[in-house]
Formats: sequence, C-alpha cells, structure tokens
Amino acid sequence: MELTKIERLILFNQYRILGKLDPDDARASDEACKILESGYTLEYETLASHIDTEVSEEQCREVRDVLDMYRALKIAYRDLPAGTLTAGDATFLGFDGNEETEQFAYATFLIEMQDKWGESKQDPRNSHWPVLSRYRTMLRSWKESANKWELTPVDTARILSPKDRRC
Repeated sequence: MELTKIERLILFNQYRILGKLDPDDARASDEACKILESGYTLEYETLASHIDTEVSEEQCREVRDVLDMYRALKIAYRDLPAGTLTAGDATFLGFDGNEETEQFAYATFLIEMQDKWGESKQDPRNSHWPVLSRYRTMLRSWKESANKWELTPVDTARILSPKDRRC
C-alpha cells in the first residue's frame, strides 16, 4: 500500500484525535501515528487490516437481482395455484460464507442492516455450499419472463428446472 505525505498527515491527525477520544485505545493510536509519521510502509497494511476488499458494482447488482428473483418466487408461491411450487422453491438459500464471501456479506447487509428484502429475513444467509452458478442460471431464466413480478406456472417451472433445484 502506498500513501502520499498528505494522506499520511491526514491519517496521522485522525489517529491523534482518536487517541484523545478513546484513551483505552490510545496505545494503538500512538502506534499508528508512529507508523505514519515514520513512513513504515510495510506496516501501512496493518492500519487497514479490518477494511474488506471492495465488492464490485456488478457483484452488488447480481446479489440484488437474486434477492429480487426470490421476492418474485415468494409472490408466485403465494399467488399461483397450490402445488405450482413449494415453499422451499421460494426460499432464498443464501450464499456460501466461505466461497461466496462478498455476496454473502452484501446480502446480509441488505437484509439485516438496511432492512430490505424483509420477506427473506427468515431465510438462511449461509448456504454452506456454492450456489452462485445455480443462481446465475436461474436469473437468466427469470429475466426471460414476460413479467418478472407476475410469474406464471410456466415461468416458475423454467426458473426452477430440474437442473436448478436444491442440491
């Protein structure tokens, strides 16, 4: 990680303020100030070790699309004739917390912190197995629907084709 002198100065001042505001953590703030003041470049990364890598806009849109698709499936489960699909078919399975970490974290943020997609609040967040490729196949089928929000039995059958059903 590279920082300009100005960036180092700004961060140095932030850590000095933080040390005054939180005396219990003053030692860590003093250490950060020394790292920045002295330009110990190998140590810069430790200052940001709690900051995750960015989740791309494309990944964010994909997660939102998956949640929207499951919203549509829940509506279809409620509105279509009994037996068209099961409650399990309309249950968002989450993302694999080990292999699909960014998607897992973003979906959790949207549902729990921002209180969006409330209908999925009780659904699992961690599928415990990779599901992204399955969701991508389902999304392609969902986007072929004439009306994505008023799915027909044919739409749900296409979206939940045998190759896409639960593992």
